[in-house]
Amino acid sequence: MLVPAHLHLGEQARADMAAEVQAAIVDVLAARCERAIRETGLRALVVAGGVGANQELRRRLDALGHAEGARVCFPSPALCTDNGVMIAWAAGLRLLAAGKGKKLLVSGG
Repeated sequence: MLVPAHLHLGEQARADMAAEVQAAIVDVLAARCERAIRETGLRALVVAGGVGANQELRRRLDALGHAEGARVCFPSPALCTDNGVMIAWAAGLRLLAAGKGKKLLVSGG
């Protein structure tokens, strides 16, 4: 939802808008997880990264797991951080495995 810059929203309107955005995102993620469980037949779902800290998503996916007979695993919220470093590390490992990462530099820090 785009809001013109000249429109001054009160605190409650901003909170309502944020709640609506969160609800839409949780709906999409829950629907995709449900489809994945049903189409693959797998009985476990691991939720990782920053999204795993969202309490509403945890509630919805727990309910989904219960309804579908699947186990849903979440790390502690303190461990649900942005996974950009993990993605970069995985990309580096793929490059090395493909013989294309010989010039990658790793420095301790």
